[in-house]
Amino acid sequence: MMDISSNILINFQIKFYLKKLWNIKMDEILPKCYVFGMDSVGKTEIINKFKENIEVREKESSFVPITRSNGALLDVEIIEIPIGEENKMLLSRFNAFIAVYDVTNKSSFDSISEIINKSQPKQKIKIFSNLIIVGNKCDLKDSREVSEEEGKKLAKQYKDSKFIESSTIDNININEIFIKSADSIAQFSEKNIDTSCCLLI
Repeated sequence: MMDISSNILINFQIKFYLKKLWNIKMDEILPKCYVFGMDSVGKTEIINKFKENIEVREKESSFVPITRSNGALLDVEIIEIPIGEENKMLLSRFNAFIAVYDVTNKSSFDSISEIINKSQPKQKIKIFSNLIIVGNKCDLKDSREVSEEEGKKLAKQYKDSKFIESSTIDNININEIFIKSADSIAQFSEKNIDTSCCLLI
């Protein structure tokens, strides 16, 4: 009997063949991981540090293989969203959303709820299992304006979302941010993948 992980692998293999057969672009196939938040919170630095950590060869590429917590690989497109362009995010359970604020900047923390709420469709999302809230620059302890408890409290406002603090300077929890993102995408896929049929190519 084929396990869930094998089914997910086959699902992405099928998509790869469809890409070759019908010239579908990779950015139309892979799940997306959107990184958003105010300017200067460290979005770019987090993405670049993660690529450095996992030794991505093509630094400019947005397509990144992420090793999940169970050891399985998941190819994801990481997209940084500039402030004010959150409408470009595709709201889907098959995508992940990383909301970044700066722990030394209270206004960047306050903006997270506003951005999330504006990005929701008219029918309000009730479960946020694919949302990761990140308090960045936790190494700057003397300049902190937002406590870790405040970050955790914010995450509790969005059911099933995750919270984590990070630092690109000290390389704290950078990989964990994207592992959590890949896990959230794959876990939803596992629950909703159609295993009743197969495609032979």
